[in-house]
Amino acid sequence: MHTNFEPITKKKKIFKTNSFGLDQKSDVYQRTIGFNCLKCNFPVRSEIEFSGVLNRNHCPFCLWSRHVDHWQAGDRLSACKMPMQPIALTFKKSRNKYGASRGELMIIHQCQACEAISINRIAADDNLEELLSVMKQASQLTDSQNQQLEKFGIEPVRQKDYHLVKLSLFGYSGNN
Repeated sequence: MHTNFEPITKKKKIFKTNSFGLDQKSDVYQRTIGFNCLKCNFPVRSEIEFSGVLNRNHCPFCLWSRHVDHWQAGDRLSACKMPMQPIALTFKKSRNKYGASRGELMIIHQCQACEAISINRIAADDNLEELLSVMKQASQLTDSQNQQLEKFGIEPVRQKDYHLVKLSLFGYSGNN
């Protein structure tokens, strides 16, 4: 039997690799080497020596993140992968509890595509002025955002808690 068609072959995807032989789009590369911010294109280093956190997925310059985690921090199971905007700060009360009492300061992100909420640790190299700016933006949260945060038991830091944020970030709460 004779056919007029050539066999179909799959095109091989070619990815740039670094000197370590890791695919730059792979989770291993992004977790160990870094990534470019989806918002500002800043080259972000993921090594714990720079950030002080194990699972880096936000930019230290603009604080935007990427929707990579689904169930828990570091699982990288989200299929969304869209940009997440920093919308407010919160204090971690205890494991999986967030609110206004003083604990570890965290960034609240919201996905721009699916509107999922995510909480991320502040990293050692995060832009402190941008963190303060995000805190001030919390007064502009929409009713929908406030309802979603309340649903998850997340209380954003408000202006009245500014001294606690400064204490957490700078080690003092004096006026400056």
